[in-house]
Amino acid sequence: MMNMDFIKGSSVVATIPTLLYVGMAQNRNRIQALGLASNPEVIDFLSIPYETIVVGIFVAYGITNMILQKNKDEEDNVPRSKILLCGASLGLFLSIVGRFGFDLPIKMFKMSESSSWTVHPIAIVLYMIIFLYVEKIIK
Repeated sequence: MMNMDFIKGSSVVATIPTLLYVGMAQNRNRIQALGLASNPEVIDFLSIPYETIVVGIFVAYGITNMILQKNKDEEDNVPRSKILLCGASLGLFLSIVGRFGFDLPIKMFKMSESSSWTVHPIAIVLYMIIFLYVEKIIK
């Protein structure tokens, strides 16, 4: 169970790990791309709308926060199962948008086309862990 403080702070706090790993990959690839702007892969990578991704992540966490607020019980807590379900749903949503909307596994993480589907189960587990971790920090 969690209290209302978790719900209020989860959108901002839970965004930090997401932006951290996306930013680290972005910077690593940008550093590797210096001096190689004529390479088509580099041009594809530099075309990633990073600002849109950041705003989209904040909006997705905000919507998830609103869903969690609507699922409080009579003691003003959200059951852990609903926290896990919201984390898994958010992870799946973000991985689908990242994979099919922006092609991030290929452009950002240098995955092959045939293995880019692996982002979906990884994202589900990752966001479930993020939501449980944030719950423990906030409590």
